[in-house]
Amino acid sequence: MIATFAIGNSDDKLPQAAWSAFVGEVHTAVDQAVIGGARIQFAGYSAPGAPWQNALWALELPAWDRRVVGALRARLAELCRDYRQDSIAWWEADLTEFLAPAPAVTR
Repeated sequence: MIATFAIGNSDDKLPQAAWSAFVGEVHTAVDQAVIGGARIQFAGYSAPGAPWQNALWALELPAWDRRVVGALRARLAELCRDYRQDSIAWWEADLTEFLAPAPAVTR
């Protein structure tokens, strides 16, 4: 299963130091999930000069142990509360489809 989640500070609710601490604590939560068997597929951030602050992670979570998912979600909810966030976006994909190349165009 792939789970993706995003945090943001587009409303400037967090000063820079608090945003940095929030991102750091989310990294720690992800690291704990990795210890439990998750694999990071992607982690990225908005450009430093963008007028908003966002970060996104995509994790492959172990299907055999839903406790890893539950622990990560619980920790993210705690961080959401601690950093006065309205929410953290979370979405899951259980189905992966591979698209074949389009047929060659002859001219």
